[in-house]
Amino acid sequence: MATAAPFAKQQQLATQQYSSKELSQLAQLLLKQEENVLVMGHSNTTAKLSALLSALDVADLTEQQYRHLYQIQVSDHGKTLALFTQPLICP
Repeated sequence: MATAAPFAKQQQLATQQYSSKELSQLAQLLLKQEENVLVMGHSNTTAKLSALLSALDVADLTEQQYRHLYQIQVSDHGKTLALFTQPLICP
């Protein structure tokens, strides 16, 4: 929740925690919603949830990979997955 808190506060959004053991159920819930959703996760959930949402193969992340942003678009024409890598420099 700490990862999402600054963005949620800035955008005045509510946060909701999800269980890493119930990613299939979360994916089904998100796919039923017809609105934009931002999901923040960790290396053990992000790629798996992206694969469930997009129905595409998504490589697992290591704990050293923390700059990835997955965008899944769902439309009447199907699903698309885009992977963005953010530049990040830690002091």
